[in-house]
Amino acid sequence: MRRLVFIVPLLLTLGCRMDPRQRIVGNWIVDQKKTVIPPTPMPGAEERVKKVLATVSVKFSTDGTAIFSGPVPIEGTWTYTEGTVKLVPKDKALLSRLPLGIQDISFTVDEEFKNLSWKPQTPFGEIVLVMIKTG
Repeated sequence: MRRLVFIVPLLLTLGCRMDPRQRIVGNWIVDQKKTVIPPTPMPGAEERVKKVLATVSVKFSTDGTAIFSGPVPIEGTWTYTEGTVKLVPKDKALLSRLPLGIQDISFTVDEEFKNLSWKPQTPFGEIVLVMIKTG
């Protein structure tokens, strides 16, 4: 019985630390090994896209703000709902400046909160951009 009195509060404390939002907070960068780019009819395009994607990072802050760094820097807010992190730009017009007609920045979170996947549709197919947390 005494063990239960000790174990139950410990489990409750650990459970409180597992807030999904807290697990998202931090800096995320592109994992080039897991990122998939669809083939294009233009020679060298895949390598150019990979170079651009290598510059992408996202910082999710505890106050609900986010900074998307890459070809078009975007500041905004973020929300987490049922396995999805959505970045909402302060200036929605910036979305129109993203390459390849991308109009949404929503990440799927894996079960272990180790990877964020963004799957924007492009004229050549779906890019699978996988991000890993660095801090």
